Order: sequence, then structure tokens, then C-alpha cells
Amino acid sequence: MRPIIALFFVALMATAASAAPTDAEIKQVIIQQSLASYPGPCPCPYNTMRNGRQCGGNSAYSKPGGYEPICYETQVTPQMIRLYRALHSKTEMAPPCKAGKATCQPWERDWADNPPLAKGDVVTTDGRIIRNH
Repeated sequence: MRPIIALFFVALMATAASAAPTDAEIKQVIIQQSLASYPGPCPCPYNTMRNGRQCGGNSAYSKPGGYEPICYETQVTPQMIRLYRALHSKTEMAPPCKAGKATCQPWERDWADNPPLAKGDVVTTDGRIIRNH
């Protein structure tokens, strides 16, 4: 009985690991990447200065001009989430271009022996298919 339960949990964990991230999870990743790319100790008001105090008005977020870190979920736009999903989605190679061209528009490709595209799928000029999940 225990091996069956263990197998169930392994399958459950594999399913959870392969599930697409939620918008809230993507927002957190975008914020963390923004903070990690800031060269100093005070990208956001809630960060801590070297002396142990909160950055507050000394943060890059609080100062106009210059670096603009993403500190809060409200700053993450739907466009940022869509871009993150597109960049981190599974891609496939599109069929080759007709007439041996290196790059071409989607309608200039030989689609005869390939699976159909679904609504929302994107075909890039360099030959990648980005599937809409």
C-alpha cells in the first residue's frame, strides 16, 4: 500500500512542477529579477541599507530619473506577464521556408505535413512556434 501512495505523491509533484506558473508567481519572479539586477543595496523603499535602516526615500524607486526598479506587484503590467510567458514557454521549430529561404513569414512556410496551429500560437520569422498555453 505504501508504494502506491508514494507513487501517487511523485505523480502529483511532477504534475505540480510542470504546471504553468500563475500570474502572482510570475509577478514575484519579475520583481526578484528586477531587484537582483540593481547594483546597489537600495532598489526599493522596503530594502535595508548597510547601516541596518530601511532605505525609504533613499531608494532608487523613490528618486525620480535614473534606475526604475520594479518593487511592487502593482508595477507589473499584463504586458510584462505575457512577455514572461512567451519567453518561458515551450517552443517548437516551424516547418522550413519555401524556396530555401533562411527567414520568412508564417504563410511562406511549408505547412503540409505539420500539426495545425491553435488560436493564440505565434510563429516567429526565425522559425519558432510559441504555443499559447
